[in-house]
Amino acid sequence: MSATLAKHSGVKGVSLVEASVWGLSILVGIAVGAVLYNRRVTDEMVLLSKARETVRALNAALLMPRPQSRPMPNTTEGLGALVEDGTVSHIPNDPWGRAYVFRNPGREAAYDLLSLGPDGVESMDDVVIWNLYGTRAVVSQGGAGNRPRPAAPTPGADQR
Repeated sequence: MSATLAKHSGVKGVSLVEASVWGLSILVGIAVGAVLYNRRVTDEMVLLSKARETVRALNAALLMPRPQSRPMPNTTEGLGALVEDGTVSHIPNDPWGRAYVFRNPGREAAYDLLSLGPDGVESMDDVVIWNLYGTRAVVSQGGAGNRPRPAAPTPGADQR
C-alpha cells in the first residue's frame, strides 16, 4: 500500500547515497563551526595580549642605556626609576588594574618583570618576561585555577 501511495502522491523517496551525502555535509558543517568557535578571540585573550605588549615595552625601557650610565633599577627603586630619569613618561597598570611586578635581582632570572594576570596572585596565569607565551600565560589550560609555583628559597636559610 505504501508503494501505491508514493506512486500516486508524487512523493519520491531518498536514496541511501543522497541521505549519506546530506548527513556528511551536516557533520562537516558542525565540525567547522566547532573549530571556529574554539578559535574565537575572547576578552581574556585580548587582555593577555595587552599585558604581553606592555611587558615587552617595559623590558625594552629597562634594557635601554640610562642617563649618566645608571645601572638597572633594583627592586626598591622599582619601575618608577624609569619615569624619574625620563626613560618613559609613565608606568601603566596591567589590563586588570594592578601594578606590574619588578624584582632585581629576580627569582626566576636576572630580573623579574611580570603582570600578575587575571587572578592577581603569582601563579601559572601570569604574563612574565622570560616566558611570554609559556604555560604561565596560557589561560585556556587552567588559568586562574593553576597551582601557584613554589616559593623561592629564602637567602640565608638553612639548606640541607
